[in-house]
Amino acid sequence: MAPGRCRGSDDDVPRTLQRRLRDEGTTLSDTVRTTRIEAAQRLLRDPDRSITDIGYVTGFADTAHFSRTFTRACGQTPTVWRRTAV
Repeated sequence: MAPGRCRGSDDDVPRTLQRRLRDEGTTLSDTVRTTRIEAAQRLLRDPDRSITDIGYVTGFADTAHFSRTFTRACGQTPTVWRRTAV
């Protein structure tokens, strides 16, 4: 066995992660989406940051995609959420 390798192969990692997420009732996509939305919520508290910039730095392809995903997750547009959160 090579030094530093004590269990399974690297191929086991994605399957193990997928299985653990499934056991928790979620998926990798859901986890990534939730993480991006939570980061966006933190950034939205800064009134000097634009919605476009926040969408970009949190990994969304464009503002429309960010806005749709945020609205689905939070029930409000990023602009409305910002007004109520600040």
